[in-house]
Amino acid sequence: MASKTVTQVYYHKFTEDIKGYKRGTDFFAIRTSSSIKIFNSDGELQTTFTPESRMIVKKFIENKNIFFGYARNEAGKSICGIFDFDGSPIKIYSNPHILPSPSGEYFYTQCSMESSGPIYVYDKNGDMSFRIPIQFECQVSAPSDSQLIVLHDKFLSLWDVNTGQEIWQSNIPREDYFTDSAFDMAFSVKNNIIAVRDEISCHCFDFQGNYLWGQDPLEKYKRINMIGVSEDNGKVLITTNYGGAINVYLFNRDSSLFLETEINLGPDCIFAANVTWVADVFDNFVLIGFKARVDHERKRVTGILYFNGSEWISAVIDGRWDLHKSAQGEYTLAGLRRYTNEIMAYSIK
Repeated sequence: MASKTVTQVYYHKFTEDIKGYKRGTDFFAIRTSSSIKIFNSDGELQTTFTPESRMIVKKFIENKNIFFGYARNEAGKSICGIFDFDGSPIKIYSNPHILPSPSGEYFYTQCSMESSGPIYVYDKNGDMSFRIPIQFECQVSAPSDSQLIVLHDKFLSLWDVNTGQEIWQSNIPREDYFTDSAFDMAFSVKNNIIAVRDEISCHCFDFQGNYLWGQDPLEKYKRINMIGVSEDNGKVLITTNYGGAINVYLFNRDSSLFLETEINLGPDCIFAANVTWVADVFDNFVLIGFKARVDHERKRVTGILYFNGSEWISAVIDGRWDLHKSAQGEYTLAGLRRYTNEIMAYSIK
């Protein structure tokens, strides 16, 4: 990063323990033992409120100063709904297991090993629009306010939320059909690509249901931890871990290999669990978050890959970090170190 200018955007240290953290595009929330604090992306405090019961900010609704969250009512029952920035409920929904579309125009349920069954879709008033009759574990995601992606271990499908009709369904070309809790997907509407994976393979489709390409096991004994899709040009990220390193592969949209490298964890950092999230993926900057054991402590750390114009540089830094890229191509690196109750951000130009 020597050729770049790094400037601190903000730094805050809290006297109370940080219990929760949720970042959106324009805002982020910090939950402490007694309150919820909402900041804008520049780290400026917008509001602080004390919820009557435990509240979790799950998702900021795009282009609106409201959020979707979970709380408990006076009877102690779990509820969910839309809240404004002082914690006041705008709309409470009867089903406590729903998630919103990007702008909150519709809501949908997930299904899992614990709660397999039909997927229910509700309008923004909480009235059920339609159901998708699936009786098995699956992954569901909302790429827009009008479409819903459903990933099953045998097929991928796209649904029109306005009509309740399936637009297309495509089979996933796999020899062995199995689903585990790590089975997931990533996508980029902008670059017209959906990537899905199991433990050993990755397959890519476009939003018209056409199969683009697939990647079989990369190397013997290496299981896929996580996938991601770059918002720049649709490159597909695949990560594995083996032998004290995070192995990183970036594929071009046409399936050709763009980058193969690794993030070495070093002697004091021991991989303790599967990669838990891919923070952000861009063509020249990748963040990969995971849990590790560092000096006998179990904590969240983030691996960074950065192209400085001539070579790729890797590092491992403490805490959970997220990366944002402006329309002008400037990066902001925002981090949370829960064990020291600190949040901070740096601008990279």
